[in-house]
Amino acid sequence: LAIRVASDTSMETLPSELIESICNDSNRLGLMALRLVSRRVSSLATRSFSKRYIATVSSSMTRPSLDRLVAVCEHPLFGPRIQKIHIVAGRINPEFVEYLTYTTKDQTEDRELALEQHADAKVVLQCAFNRSMKESRMETSGKATDLLSRAFAAVKIYNTPVTLQVTSNPWADWEPVRHLDWHRDDTSGFNLKPALEFTIQPCLDAMANSKMHFTGLNLLVNDDMDTLDELVVFESFDLEGYFEEDLSVFSGLKSVAFEAPEMLNPVALDSMTRIFSLAKSAETISFAQDNLFEKVCGDRYRCFWPERLDISDKILRSIQSDCITALEFKAMPISKTLLSGLLNKHKNTLESVVMWKIGLREGSWIEVLSWMKHNLPCLKKIYLRDLFQALRLRNSTLYTTHDPEICGTISSVIGKKKVQAAFQTMIERPLLDSKV
Repeated sequence: LAIRVASDTSMETLPSELIESICNDSNRLGLMALRLVSRRVSSLATRSFSKRYIATVSSSMTRPSLDRLVAVCEHPLFGPRIQKIHIVAGRINPEFVEYLTYTTKDQTEDRELALEQHADAKVVLQCAFNRSMKESRMETSGKATDLLSRAFAAVKIYNTPVTLQVTSNPWADWEPVRHLDWHRDDTSGFNLKPALEFTIQPCLDAMANSKMHFTGLNLLVNDDMDTLDELVVFESFDLEGYFEEDLSVFSGLKSVAFEAPEMLNPVALDSMTRIFSLAKSAETISFAQDNLFEKVCGDRYRCFWPERLDISDKILRSIQSDCITALEFKAMPISKTLLSGLLNKHKNTLESVVMWKIGLREGSWIEVLSWMKHNLPCLKKIYLRDLFQALRLRNSTLYTTHDPEICGTISSVIGKKKVQAAFQTMIERPLLDSKV
């Protein structure tokens, strides 16, 4: 809604209810213009802006971005409206420059390539590298932790439910979201993937320092890189030095989500299992192992990371909550014994189950689905897709899967009756898509 104001006086004569209605009908740019009219109108426009555009704020590890995050969190109107804080913790590692040089060598020798394109690419890469170095210095110096601690401490005062999401991807996948630095950063507009270095230690340290009890913790690593394994770096996050008081910040988590990268190290795995075990009040649990099963040919998949098969087992064993209502597992192998035990433990509370590209060991999916159909009375939402049977190859540590044992549902199935009908379809016709 475009706003045209004849004069400050004419706007001032309007009742507050009408000004508030105008603000609610205005877009973001309109609200920014209204804040310049007068102190009274600015207050109403700011309140409307905070309700609609400050629910999620996204920040990188740069000093300007973290300064703005602190300012937003400490703002008396913006701070209480924050529901999710998104921290971008992925960046380009110095080794990536060497990798790019190696992979683009043949292209740079091609004289017919446009010099202008090479120059643009060089500028973007240099900007990204400079930014990565600044972020790295912020973390190693402790300044990133200090600023995050200030931001978290400010949000804590409002006693509102807030989720902390840490990702390697610079773009949040929800709307509306306020990115606090993209419009000012030299790399604005470029999705700098893959980010080869990822660390969340400053975020966890800031939680401990501020004693901020987030209601949700999502640690997501979107590792889409097809490159040499030794170049993929996953900086460990370590809870070993935390005191009991520091670890208590995880006890109030209502939701925990973790996407394990391919190069997850043992220290990070131990720390993550500790977080799952401390979240005794968690209602939503989500875990994924990124691209564990790779397509070989046709519908045949094979596990290329056999040493990671125990990761899911350790995660599932660490879950200590007694009140889980939603489970989500993606792209991972899973033991039938552990899965059945988890489902049975929460059979009277589970309302939602999502499983996609799961390789079941030690059993059949038909048995699992039949049990779910008859023993989960509260279940009212499912999304089950590409459920495989994982078979160990003879005289090998590799697992293989062929056609899915269960094709599953095309999309989410919502409603108890529809869920029961979908189960029946999958049990009777497992290789057909359920359209219920």
